[in-house]
Amino acid sequence: MKTKKLTLTRLFLFTIVCHAPLLFNFIGPDNDIKNDKKKKECLEPADKMAKPEVKKVYNWAYNINRNQSDRIISGQYSYASCEAIATQTGKWPALLEVNFWQRSWPARTDDWTTGWERAAAAKQHCLDYWEKGGLISIHMPVPNPFNRTNQHDTSKPENENWDDIFVPGTNAYNNLIEWVDILASHLQWLQDKGIVAFIRPFHENTGRWFWYGIQSYNGEKFAKLYQWFFNYLTQEKQLHNLLYVYSPNVVPDGGINVMDWYPGDKYVDIIGIDSYSNPILRDVKAINDIKKASVKPFGISELGWRDGGPPEYNEIDSREYLNAIKEKAPHAFYFTIWSGRFAPGSQKYTKELYDDPWIVARDEVNWREYNCGCCE
Repeated sequence: MKTKKLTLTRLFLFTIVCHAPLLFNFIGPDNDIKNDKKKKECLEPADKMAKPEVKKVYNWAYNINRNQSDRIISGQYSYASCEAIATQTGKWPALLEVNFWQRSWPARTDDWTTGWERAAAAKQHCLDYWEKGGLISIHMPVPNPFNRTNQHDTSKPENENWDDIFVPGTNAYNNLIEWVDILASHLQWLQDKGIVAFIRPFHENTGRWFWYGIQSYNGEKFAKLYQWFFNYLTQEKQLHNLLYVYSPNVVPDGGINVMDWYPGDKYVDIIGIDSYSNPILRDVKAINDIKKASVKPFGISELGWRDGGPPEYNEIDSREYLNAIKEKAPHAFYFTIWSGRFAPGSQKYTKELYDDPWIVARDEVNWREYNCGCCE
């Protein structure tokens, strides 16, 4: 009997010794993240030559929702709108979105060239925001290269084909190259300053209001256009400071699947949706279609009320933006609200929106301290 007890004691001690590291790791005070059911994932950007800071921004941004639960990066289009929010709340949105090129309102015949007039100021806003801790996104409507007009011109010369955009030497191809080369020079300036940026090329492609919309290009051909853009910037222009966002628009009638135009995981880092509706995020089919088709990080890349909402835009309750996200897209890691009458700074309850514990404002952006196994 004594021998049997001794044997059992030895077996128990042997088990404890062999499994001590495992037990220590399980109960250790520094292991809360390792054992979190929302374990950190290490995401590689689509651009395999992406700079280390791109990887850190990408992974920090994605995992802030997964590992801290119920957090979302606040974003706002236009520096003036960000400033209005800060004036009212004492907090700046975490992400600033700008244009380098934009058509005039009303449209001018020389928009193709004059659209760049805001680029210098936009770059300075990016630098200022970045140096103060913020994130940057580039809103990138592409003007019509067939007619050298703005993006809302959905026509082309009768003797040209939409497929000419893919053929070197054609009018459309040469014009597109000319325009993208100018864009690349501005993006190079950001890269030289160490600025990482989200970029949304050919946004709202599932509508019919831009020349590259579904009336012109089916899913296969649009994907080819987006892929060409990605390859041109990463290979020809050696730009490696960008995270690529595919941002179709919500289709109110739900008649199409926005992922039928998806360029593919090799070319996209983030999938977003542009949504204007009353109530906010009314049409959830696109959100569900995206969730079924891809595990890429998801965001609300452009958000606003559709006309037909409250009688006056200054009567809109800003909290409704976040309430809709909580209900219909709680997995989103960021949102960007449009400017002007859509912006929280022009509406009611802006401070309450930014005081919500879900909101990540600029002073909480800390990707530089983020530990990421694939970020070197």
